[in-house]
Amino acid sequence: PAASCGETPQPPGCKVADQVDWDRQRSLGAIRYVLSDRDAKGKMRDPGVVRETRETLLVVAEKLSRTAAGSAYGRTLGAFAKWGSNGEIARQALLLHAAERASGGEVSHEATAANTLAHLLGRNLFGRSFVTKLGNEPPEHPHHRPSMVFSDAWPGYLVGGPNPSVKSWSDSWLAFKSNEVAINWNAGLAYAAGRFHVCGAAGTRALEWVQGNKTAAPKVEAGL
Repeated sequence: PAASCGETPQPPGCKVADQVDWDRQRSLGAIRYVLSDRDAKGKMRDPGVVRETRETLLVVAEKLSRTAAGSAYGRTLGAFAKWGSNGEIARQALLLHAAERASGGEVSHEATAANTLAHLLGRNLFGRSFVTKLGNEPPEHPHHRPSMVFSDAWPGYLVGGPNPSVKSWSDSWLAFKSNEVAINWNAGLAYAAGRFHVCGAAGTRALEWVQGNKTAAPKVEAGL
């Protein structure tokens, strides 16, 4: 059932995964299937599959929004950390934006995605941006060989972030477990940032919702 896909850990078999990575790509196809505009007459897609996939997408998005609302810094992963946590957070913006579209404009998901971007750019436990040369006190020593050779961080790279716990991050050339860079992490960042740049109205709606909705203020829990 779609409802069980909002549980942690997520059970197997869900049409939309709560994490999107190189080994978890089914959500990309699921989102395309649900939001496709090439099937106006409804003859190319199975209505039952569309309905179940849409319901699962919304359940997953609600879980992410709920988790972020319970975090002091709007972290959609809550207290969970892994290798490349920041990349996962960035990619989850895709799920949130897709849910906003599938729901007909649920602005709370859009707001969660905006808060996620803010988290990566400095509103986090460390008070620092995770993107080189951008935001407040960005990483200066990413585990990135060209940057290491020139002793200067190349701009625009999202570092992996806390690993193995939410409090474990070191801005060090040799901290490959938490400070390396990867194309699949930057891809999520490029989407999350590009979505608000191209669709400026969506970002404005999200900001207005956060400012006008008192329940949007996250609760401080365990320094997350």
